[in-house]
Amino acid sequence: MDKFKSLNDQARSLCRSQKYRLALRPAQESIEIATATFGESCLILADSLDLLARIYDSLETNKELEFKSQVLPLRHRALAIREKHLKPDDPAIAESLLLLGITLIGRKQFTEAEPVFVRALTVYESRPGTESDQIALCLNYIALCLIERMEFDVAESLCDRSRALFSEAEKLQSLTYLQLLKTLKELYSRTNRPQLAAKYEKDWCDFYDRLGF
Repeated sequence: MDKFKSLNDQARSLCRSQKYRLALRPAQESIEIATATFGESCLILADSLDLLARIYDSLETNKELEFKSQVLPLRHRALAIREKHLKPDDPAIAESLLLLGITLIGRKQFTEAEPVFVRALTVYESRPGTESDQIALCLNYIALCLIERMEFDVAESLCDRSRALFSEAEKLQSLTYLQLLKTLKELYSRTNRPQLAAKYEKDWCDFYDRLGF
């Protein structure tokens, strides 16, 4: 267990420093140890699988691109493990769904992503005390999926729901609000409203610059 924790912590620390190639081996070894010690469906394995998926998704050379095909299976496996051990409304289930949905969005699989985000939203909204940021993030991504299906009115209403969750102070610092601005820009670009699209693009750029990215 100590060896697993040490390797896992090392991989996470390297990921925080964006040293993904160096994080790869300790992440893989931690999974091997957890699997050998606790079995292939132990709950402790789920976080390690998601970490490895993040690492694989961040590798960029041609030699490493083969890893990207393993990202979705890792996300699905992590979710399946959590579903086996946790209640359906556990926040860890919602977080796992969110990670899976974001991975699907990144691969332009909007049809598959939408029900994943809807399910995550249902879990978050069913739990008192859920941070509004998590609910807003689900709404943003569902709206993005609807934009791809050209259901623009429904997408706009979801964006309005998301925007209403933020205080004026949060609008100046929330990364989820930054993502909402990008979704709004996409919505108004696709619905031929160039002035609004330009407004939200400017807001997005100003926000991005203010945070120092």
